[in-house]
Amino acid sequence: MTDRADDDPRPQPDAAAPVQDDPRTPAAEPAAAIAQHPRRVGLLATVAGTVIVLDLLTKIIAVALLTPYESVRILGGLVYFSLIRNPGAAFSMATGMTWLLALVAIGVVAGAKLVERVPLALVRRVTGVILAALGVVSAVAAIRG
Repeated sequence: MTDRADDDPRPQPDAAAPVQDDPRTPAAEPAAAIAQHPRRVGLLATVAGTVIVLDLLTKIIAVALLTPYESVRILGGLVYFSLIRNPGAAFSMATGMTWLLALVAIGVVAGAKLVERVPLALVRRVTGVILAALGVVSAVAAIRG
């Protein structure tokens, strides 16, 4: 039984239709939320730009003021600054091949944009197959030495 009369002209809400303000609806996904709020995009761009500029400035200052492999003691020895060059990417991996890591990063971003349009069940299956294949490749590589 409902609180309204059957002749009420107002439309009945469809129970299956998502409510737009409900945070559990697809409209509340991060990409849609950012698209609906352009100020968030501006804030994100400002924060990202600031972080990149500060990172670059600290690197320029470190190269200008520090001697490689000599520690500078500050705060009574609580903190030491050392200039150590990394020829590769993270943890010296892919020395001389940072261009490849950039391509991988671009591929991951492009893949993420494609995946957001694919049903979640398919993404899970494909991810499982890829992880299993990587496990097999890793096991074969370990056996071969």
